Amino acid sequence: KCHKVNGKGADVGPELSKVSADKTKDRTYLLESLILPSKVIVKGYESEQVKTTDGRFFVGIIKSEDDKKVSIMSAEGKLLEVQKADIKSRKKQTLSTMPPMGEALTKKEIADVIEYLSTLK
Repeated sequence: KCHKVNGKGADVGPELSKVSADKTKDRTYLLESLILPSKVIVKGYESEQVKTTDGRFFVGIIKSEDDKKVSIMSAEGKLLEVQKADIKSRKKQTLSTMPPMGEALTKKEIADVIEYLSTLK
């Protein structure tokens, strides 16, 4: 739903097709990434909170920006455009858009995900 593997999936989170090719991304790193996703946020996937002059809030990853608008990818995978003239404030977030998977998956499911991710080289 959030990550791409071999061209399938979404661009909300980092591409995972070769996540285990990097020797620094061992099983401990994969487990921490699942359980504590805010501990290390991959560059380019930091989120921001944008508040508009009419009181709306948007939280997501800035995908592009020019002098007139900001494109934000929400955690649900929707690309939203906000006109810069409508922005009241912007604030970098310290929390990952990925929820802690320990709250959503069983220990067995987490072990299965880590096993699968460790094959992606």
